[in-house]
Amino acid sequence: MKDNVKKLFAKNLQYLMEKENISQADICRSLGMSSSTVSDWCKGEKFPRTDKVIALSELFGVRFTLLTSEDMEKVYDEHQRQIAIQNDPALLLDNEEKRLVFAFRKAEDMAKKIAIETLENNQKKDTAQTVI
Repeated sequence: MKDNVKKLFAKNLQYLMEKENISQADICRSLGMSSSTVSDWCKGEKFPRTDKVIALSELFGVRFTLLTSEDMEKVYDEHQRQIAIQNDPALLLDNEEKRLVFAFRKAEDMAKKIAIETLENNQKKDTAQTVI
């Protein structure tokens, strides 16, 4: 195994351990490995067997090919961002939209109805102008 692949794997493993708050001891328990073996993986001195790479990928919830990818951090972070957005779509709102949502939540029912009607009328006008 080439040293650069071992080092890249070690870097990615350490990154995932930090992000997922998983220690070397946690990996040892989960995979039934000795602490010296896991330490060697983390230092880039050894590379795990294929079955252990697959077990690590399952532990971290990533594709096993990602563990040796140079783009691992970027791909992982984007995946985590997408999960966060699925759990809280408000993350996609800009500050002005957030202000509007908070103001709407505080408004009385009649004010909400007027706001909705106004916005819908503006959309109809915009659509009509686009068609022309």
